[in-house]
Amino acid sequence: MRIEGQVSEVDAGKVKVGQEVLIDIDALPEKTFTGAVAYVSSILKPASFDRPIKVLEIIVDLDEIDTRSMRPSMVARLQIVLDSFEKALAIPLSVIRVNDGKSYVSINRDGNPERREIQIGEDNGVVAVVKSGLEEGDQVLRRPIVNGQ
Repeated sequence: MRIEGQVSEVDAGKVKVGQEVLIDIDALPEKTFTGAVAYVSSILKPASFDRPIKVLEIIVDLDEIDTRSMRPSMVARLQIVLDSFEKALAIPLSVIRVNDGKSYVSINRDGNPERREIQIGEDNGVVAVVKSGLEEGDQVLRRPIVNGQ
């Protein structure tokens, strides 16, 4: 069984044949299925006549098929796994501030905000892997300290 899907233009360059896909089917909320990208279109086209955003069509092959509960045309949500890291500490990009080429976050230190320099690694546009400067359990503040305050 295959699932036909669409990837928005902004993410089109990140999708490749063979990538792992996590699949949630609305009618079967108790289970997440897995699969792999089998096909990626090379041409962008409008999502539909009433949605002018551009998309790439993809086809996903399912690893497991449940013929008793799966039906054609069921609605599915696809999450394509771009990267995975074992035992990585990651934080939202929105809490990181850069000054003179160095990255900083604000942490809660005994009830007081403290500015701390960190080294970051890869990011996916939403979160970044922290290489050093933070440890598990550190409480990163949503709002950074401004001007060292």
